[in-house]
Amino acid sequence: MIASSFRFARFRLRRYPSPKHTLMALIVAGVLITSPVGVAQPPISRSPANNPPSPTEASHNSPPLQDSFSETDYVRNILASALSFIAPRTLHAHSMRELALWGLDGILTIDPALSVTTTTSPSSPGRPETFVLHARNQILLTRPLPHDDDRMLWIDLILDVIQNSWPHSAPLRAAGSNGIITHFFATLFHNIDPYSRYIPPQNIQQINPNKRDKDASIGLTLARHQEVSYPTISNVNVNGDAWAQGISAGQSLIAVNGHNVRRVPLATLTHWLVGPSGSPITITVRAPSGDEQTFSLNRAYLPQETVFLSAYGPYPILRITQFSDHTADEVSQYISALTDNNDVSDQEGDPPSSSTQKHLPGLILDLRGNHGGVLQQAVVTAALLLNQGVITTTEGRYRAANHIWAIQGGDLTDNAPLAILVDGQTASASEVLASALADHHRAVIIGSSTYGKGLVQIAGELPNQGRILVSWGRNIAPLGWPIQTLGLFPQVCMTRPNLTAQISTLEHGRSLEQDALYQARSQRTPLSAYKASAIRAQCPARNGTESDISAAAQLLTSQAAYQAAVQSVPVDLPYPPAPHF
Repeated sequence: MIASSFRFARFRLRRYPSPKHTLMALIVAGVLITSPVGVAQPPISRSPANNPPSPTEASHNSPPLQDSFSETDYVRNILASALSFIAPRTLHAHSMRELALWGLDGILTIDPALSVTTTTSPSSPGRPETFVLHARNQILLTRPLPHDDDRMLWIDLILDVIQNSWPHSAPLRAAGSNGIITHFFATLFHNIDPYSRYIPPQNIQQINPNKRDKDASIGLTLARHQEVSYPTISNVNVNGDAWAQGISAGQSLIAVNGHNVRRVPLATLTHWLVGPSGSPITITVRAPSGDEQTFSLNRAYLPQETVFLSAYGPYPILRITQFSDHTADEVSQYISALTDNNDVSDQEGDPPSSSTQKHLPGLILDLRGNHGGVLQQAVVTAALLLNQGVITTTEGRYRAANHIWAIQGGDLTDNAPLAILVDGQTASASEVLASALADHHRAVIIGSSTYGKGLVQIAGELPNQGRILVSWGRNIAPLGWPIQTLGLFPQVCMTRPNLTAQISTLEHGRSLEQDALYQARSQRTPLSAYKASAIRAQCPARNGTESDISAAAQLLTSQAAYQAAVQSVPVDLPYPPAPHF
């Protein structure tokens, strides 16, 4: 099914189940980038003994009691659904006690006057701990703590805290049930990992906006260098009808529906080009040669472009800004256009013959600043540049999280030299793509250590139409090393000041990064943050610069340097790599 969406991509995406690696039902690649933190322990409860009330607080009269909390069933359903989904799927096992106390601590942050303590009777060590809820100098609730893994009793305890605090806490009442839920999840997920999170229902629409909220278009971006000149087409969306009919960047727009556009402002032109989906429009364009041609097009709702084509000398550059549902299709379209020798397109459904293909002198793939996106799209993009192999292995505690992503069959570039640009903001799915192509000796990575976001999230829907994203798998590169925390170490390090020495050494068949690459590729889980930092420090993460592109072109120009850089990724590792098929 995937291959059918790529006209020239003859490959199969394969996922191999095994006792440990099985097909998963749903994976959502996380794009939220935060600073990595370690897995925390349950917070220490705030105790009045450690934080005694001030004399002013102690002398305060109790606030007037308010109505009781009325949304107990609503909150119960949400917490029950969430905790049953979270508990078996987290990367590290956590008891229901840990999850509940983390979430409860988040609720208590709403009102600093609220605190809890747990005590054990010295005379009866076998009895359950006692849970005590305080509001300033008052005790609001005392009850035994549930068994560590009794989910519903822990939820009952949380609801008892809310119910007993409600009349005494104006901040809690102001937050309401939705605020309580948000604080509960915020602290719970903060203690689990940096990427698991809760998305309230009002934010779901912002993440997945309805495409019909915008106008349909033909996919042209216009620019004008002089006020009275004809506008130039600066970009053509590969998902639109204009691209399909052969309109290209660099041509001039002459007329829209028969109206000459020489003196028409760009804002007015943009308004003319958009309209209802399916509506027709006629445009006339002029090629740099002076030839004019009129096209009849249909407007459509187009996905946002994520791939952009430019060039540096003889080398085309494909910049991928993120991985959306259409990214691999865009990459396929651009590569097919770059390798097509014909001025006219092949007939629909016909694969290109070898006589119509031109060999690329090299290709630069720019993943700098790419925070990731849809993991499957990164895998399919790898299938466009690699004939076969394992792209990544996802490992987790939950059985369905474990599986192998492998591809077979279709390098559209015919093994053209490939340089990949990365930086400290290259993360998640983009790290998966770059690490797979480097580990298979298919590409040279140029830049700095990447972000190191190698966790995969699964989405769960809640009864309130909110959503939780839970990290349930780690992405492992083909040579067996973990992406999380470590990131991808490049073959050419742009953080170092010795680029000339690096290239010169590569031209003589050696690499200055050989030892660091061996250290990085030899790592296995579990990997300490200290060890990962020591390796990353040999090529510190930084944002990309213009010099990255010139370095890529310099490397592609020297066949000896390119081959030495490709082969500098070690294969004689102390531990076995990921399985190959």
